[in-house]
Amino acid sequence: MNDSKPIVSVIVPIYNAERYLEECLESIQGQTLRDIEVLCMDDGSTDESLAIERRFEQRDARFRVIERNHEGAAAARNAGLQAAQGEYVVFFDCDDFFDPETLERAVCNAQRNHSDVVLFGGRFFDTQKQSYTTDEACLAVELLPETESFTWQDVPQNLFQIINPAPWTKLVRKGFLDDTGILFQIIPNTNDLYFSYAILVEANRISVENASFVSYRVAAGTSTQDRKKRDPLCFLEAMQKLWSLICEKGRESLLGESFQKMVLSNTAYNLRTVNDVSAQAAIVDALRSDDFSSLRKQFSAPLANDQMEGYRNYVLGIVGNLHGQSAARCFTSFPSLLASRTDNAAPLVSIVIPVYNAEAFVGQTIDSVVGQTLQNIEIICIDDGSTDDSLSVLLQYAKRDPRISVYTQGNSGLSHTRNLGIEKAHGTYIYFLDSDDLIKPSALEELAAQAEQEELDLLFFDADSFYESDELETKFSSYKEYYHRKKGYQGVLNGPALASQMYKNGDYLPSACLYLMRLEFLKNEGVRFVEGIVHEDNAFTFACMMKARRAAHNPLRAYLRRVREGSTMTSKKTMHHAYGYYACWKSMSAILFERAGELPYEDEEAMTSLVAAALDSSRKSFAGISGNKYDYNVVPLKDRAAFKVNVAENVIREKKLSSDNKKLKKRIDSLKNSRSFKAARAISAPLRAAKKIIRK
Repeated sequence: MNDSKPIVSVIVPIYNAERYLEECLESIQGQTLRDIEVLCMDDGSTDESLAIERRFEQRDARFRVIERNHEGAAAARNAGLQAAQGEYVVFFDCDDFFDPETLERAVCNAQRNHSDVVLFGGRFFDTQKQSYTTDEACLAVELLPETESFTWQDVPQNLFQIINPAPWTKLVRKGFLDDTGILFQIIPNTNDLYFSYAILVEANRISVENASFVSYRVAAGTSTQDRKKRDPLCFLEAMQKLWSLICEKGRESLLGESFQKMVLSNTAYNLRTVNDVSAQAAIVDALRSDDFSSLRKQFSAPLANDQMEGYRNYVLGIVGNLHGQSAARCFTSFPSLLASRTDNAAPLVSIVIPVYNAEAFVGQTIDSVVGQTLQNIEIICIDDGSTDDSLSVLLQYAKRDPRISVYTQGNSGLSHTRNLGIEKAHGTYIYFLDSDDLIKPSALEELAAQAEQEELDLLFFDADSFYESDELETKFSSYKEYYHRKKGYQGVLNGPALASQMYKNGDYLPSACLYLMRLEFLKNEGVRFVEGIVHEDNAFTFACMMKARRAAHNPLRAYLRRVREGSTMTSKKTMHHAYGYYACWKSMSAILFERAGELPYEDEEAMTSLVAAALDSSRKSFAGISGNKYDYNVVPLKDRAAFKVNVAENVIREKKLSSDNKKLKKRIDSLKNSRSFKAARAISAPLRAAKKIIRK
């Protein structure tokens, strides 16, 4: 090679690529731009790759072989960058091949536009089919600004969607890399993502040569894509490093949307292509950990983009299948505090109001709380991803009352929202109020006073129902007195004893809205709602009763329950209802087992019956599913087999027996009405009469 510095340094990391290496190097050797150097970074090959490289080095002075111990493609590229002498550098893979005009056109573009980075496209070549595919795009021309050159500021919402992260579609000015210090990340795979997107974030000028110069070989068995199964978390590490750079530059808000789209698409792609359940589980577990919380948050807010929402739903589907629906909800739940309580007084009672699409009712609900005679309260309103104007209503109330805090989160379900309320509460007592119901004006003052005086963990009370329409009142008339306990319960009892008495009297009501709780008791005992299910109150109230040392009942009808269309109590039964009761049965069984032998016989018998009732409710809900449409995907994989044995098969067997009995009865009735049966009865009548005489 002559002493003058080349225009372009072509850096090729090589490891055991003898099958395709010659074609790759020939396509570089045949470039129309002659003033280049080719750095063959042999990464400890054990096949004939090194011999092939040496032949090119001997025949063409522009080729230089640099032997290295095997450290991976990223380290080889970084070493090549250190050795490079060209004004520009490009990184080509050793199993691909390139259009002869690639470098000449890219360099002309860079010089014409004074660019730090020139982007160009590529085609995917299927080695097995020996054909090109356009299934995946390397360069999204439609997202580019209508200028010959640009920076990240011109395309902040789509910066990382313009081009894929492969290094072989980018010509980069060497001085720019020296100034910024950008290098390839030393990880087993996806080591190009940080480099390729960091240069877009840092570049002062980017231009595009709209042509597919690179033929990227797929199904070759040599690509790093084939090794992702062994190290499934590398793509997360790469995206996290890029996010750190974005934050360091103070561009979180400007590049946030593009970064979110990249996280959604990359996560969906890696979960799909890794094709291994244990690797998928490792990815999901990592995202759920604190180490990757910045990436997990990208799944909380939906995007107005069907493709991205498809990626988001795909990932959440994997989360649900691997870890259960509750984990899927937890995975997407990142509460944001939009309005903070400004009243600094320590509240006596924290009222937690979960809100989901309750715009029509929630104002009345908050009015009933704001108007309490007990003023020393805090009101925690949590919007659970409402799609109506519920959140606006909450914020309006927060402006008017300093005791109100407002949180918002992605839709996570009632249980998760209430659990968040427990976490955020500061009161001595905590109370859960549904967003469409009401509480009477003096209720909290009277109940809190009793709880304080008697040092209670739990204080139960009663409720009245009111109806949205006369039709509902007729249809659900049983709710008129449903929340009126028939008996009185005097004094302070432990939780199991009070629950036992209520159960025997038909007064056991599991609604979490019908009792005041000491917050310290909940936190010390670790009582939380089972997440991801309906009918969650059954398990929560049972746990509270089993653990409470001091509990009592006040016959005050403090609560006003709204009976309306679309609520859990009036909706048709689905698999969600059947599984909700089943999940409660599991949770309740575990708690009862912990206390086995500790309770008086009568109390343990009653609590055992309560547990059995949850399983019975699951079976009844399953039996009531319309049209026998059993969607078992609702049931997490970890519970599916046991659910089928304990619930589904039991109900289906009983339905079959009932059907068989009906058919048998119909057949018997048909026989009794037949002429032959009637004739036989007539013939045998004297004999039957004689038998009766003999018996006498």
